[in-house]
Amino acid sequence: MDSKTIILIFLTLVVSGLITIYAIDKPPSIEKITGPAETVENIIASFVWDGQDPDGRVIRYEYRKDGKGWESNGKKNTYIWTGYTEGEHTFEVRARDNNGKASEIIKWSFTYKPSYD
Repeated sequence: MDSKTIILIFLTLVVSGLITIYAIDKPPSIEKITGPAETVENIIASFVWDGQDPDGRVIRYEYRKDGKGWESNGKKNTYIWTGYTEGEHTFEVRARDNNGKASEIIKWSFTYKPSYD
């Protein structure tokens, strides 16, 4: 069998639906929806984001506070951080898809300056 015949058979199988061709797996995308202002006076900050996967599904979100280790947030796209100390803080999130690929990291930075009334 020559190469033209093999290609013709392959294309016939694809067109008839007997073989499916998948694109290269793309990582999920993630974007910020809301988060704290640059300076906060409250001991609570809430974060909201949205993740999508063009060729699969987002199976979990992972977050990191102040550069420490990554923790799972499950499928929740929100997080409320309380009890942080006075000063500068960072909160980072990434999405992970059903093939294990991670999105780019989104990051919020804020400074906690409590108001002393």
